[in-house]
Formats: sequence, C-alpha cells, structure tokens
Amino acid sequence: MKNIVMNSLEKAKALIADKNTSLKDLADKCKFSSYSTLRHDRVNIEKLEDASYKRIHELAKIYDKK
Repeated sequence: MKNIVMNSLEKAKALIADKNTSLKDLADKCKFSSYSTLRHDRVNIEKLEDASYKRIHELAKIYDKK
C-alpha cells in the first residue's frame, strides 16, 4: 500500500470540495475565510491556488483534524 502525502493546498482543496463538509461550520472554524468565500472556492476550486498562505494553512489544519 502506498503512502499518499498531501501538501497543504491539496488538503484545503479536498476539504472544500467534500460535499459532506458544511461550509457554514467550516467558516465558523476558519478565521481567514467567510462562508461566501468558501462557497466561491467550492464552485471554482482551481482559484484556491491564488488564496493566501494563511487561508490554505488554516484549512489544511482543519483537514488534518477531521
């Protein structure tokens, strides 16, 4: 079995793209992202690459806790 190592951007994308993740709950946990920003990110996931490092890192930490 291969070990898959994800970088922070991949973790953030996976978290936002997951339809089981409530964007409202995620916005409450993430001080660098509002609900509307997260909703926009979910629709345009490739635009997340332009997000600040702080947003990406915080989303990746939330992903790791899941």
